[in-house]
Amino acid sequence: MIFVRRLLETLMAMVLMMLALPVLLISAAVVFVVDPGPVFYRQSREGFRGQPFQLVKLRTMVRGADSRLAELLAGDPVARHEYETFFRLEEDPRLLPGVGQLFRRTSIDEIPQLWNVIRGDMSLVGPRPLAHDVAAMLDETFLDRRREVRPGLTGLWQVSGRSDLDRSGLVKMDCEYLEHRSLTLDLSILVKTPAAVLRRRGAY
Repeated sequence: MIFVRRLLETLMAMVLMMLALPVLLISAAVVFVVDPGPVFYRQSREGFRGQPFQLVKLRTMVRGADSRLAELLAGDPVARHEYETFFRLEEDPRLLPGVGQLFRRTSIDEIPQLWNVIRGDMSLVGPRPLAHDVAAMLDETFLDRRREVRPGLTGLWQVSGRSDLDRSGLVKMDCEYLEHRSLTLDLSILVKTPAAVLRRRGAY
């Protein structure tokens, strides 16, 4: 069953990647024009059984964004509280002007993660992969439960509010998913994902 599931989601990811390739190429060109440099962003995330992997995204921030975030959080307690609560900033000064927020709101920046699914780093559906600094803020028992499955390209959190949900909301949604995880639930989440992206609820 696990092999069949993995085969099906790999095939689906390959098809989706081919369909999304024109959008990805145009978006990558736009990123390069706005801010010449690498168009993809790689960040170490916590994966299956706690093993780190390199998550790939279309770059939506200026270069050196990670160091800028550290400086921002160190000097702005309001921003630090928002980041520690929601794991991101609604008004993020690091975003590329004009296109950074657009690509985030439409989830175009996450198209390259289909490659992570094809590689086996991620599944199509599951708890979202956490950055290591975010994982350090969460309960270890909760993290151990998350590590039992591959992180997902989409999940219950994404179709239930995304960034509108705070830390407790993330924990609640992930626990609910892990408790009721099934092929039927995964298919339901996949079906709901396009509408959630179009509504752009909680996406920033």
